[in-house]
Amino acid sequence: MKVDGKLMRRFRDGEVLISGFLNDYAFFVDGLLDLYEADFDPRWLEEAVSLARTLLGLFWDNERGGFYSSGSHQEKLIARQKEFYDGAIPSGNSVAFGVLHRLVEFTGSEDFSKPADRMSRLAATLFSGAGGGGASRYPALLCGAYYRLRGARELMIVGDRQDSVTVAMLSAVHGRFLPNKVVVYVESAEAATRLSKLVPLAEGKMAIGGKPTGFVCKQGVCKLPARDAETFSKQLDAGN
Repeated sequence: MKVDGKLMRRFRDGEVLISGFLNDYAFFVDGLLDLYEADFDPRWLEEAVSLARTLLGLFWDNERGGFYSSGSHQEKLIARQKEFYDGAIPSGNSVAFGVLHRLVEFTGSEDFSKPADRMSRLAATLFSGAGGGGASRYPALLCGAYYRLRGARELMIVGDRQDSVTVAMLSAVHGRFLPNKVVVYVESAEAATRLSKLVPLAEGKMAIGGKPTGFVCKQGVCKLPARDAETFSKQLDAGN
């Protein structure tokens, strides 16, 4: 999977997104995280972290929490709106809510955990105060709340990408509906050490005996390392 490097630099430098709104940033960061979990190129995760910090700087409401639809870099309005209602397309706040939780799991950074905490309290207020359709007005926001309440499953695979066991483990992850998860893959313990500077989950993970190894963890507590795809799949199916 390839993404134009020039386009990425233009996004990073602000040339493309200088007039973008919350939805543009939130969906793009979410897409970068999905892209990382598809091909595991660390640059997508690095770009997601960098752009998410820009998102917070431009759209976050420091006083009341939540994200404004327009940024501080744009034309000054009499009143900046916040949109939470999820129609055919989820709101920018709902997507950003999910993004924050995913980045907390990947990075452990307070840059994302603090606004995620405030968004969680704001979401609870919206759910409890919603009349008529109730929380059904916010299905995407509910997904973020589910992620928050159940906690993420932290999945990591270490091994040669061409090894049939590695391929089977990755297929086991991608072939299941696992809504509250983060997935990390590296080829070696050395690569895990490098990645651990950005993703603490990767620290200390290695291919045991030189064979592909899968780790299923939650809140930093891991099951016994899985050295075959069948064991790894059973651990995935064991539930949250």
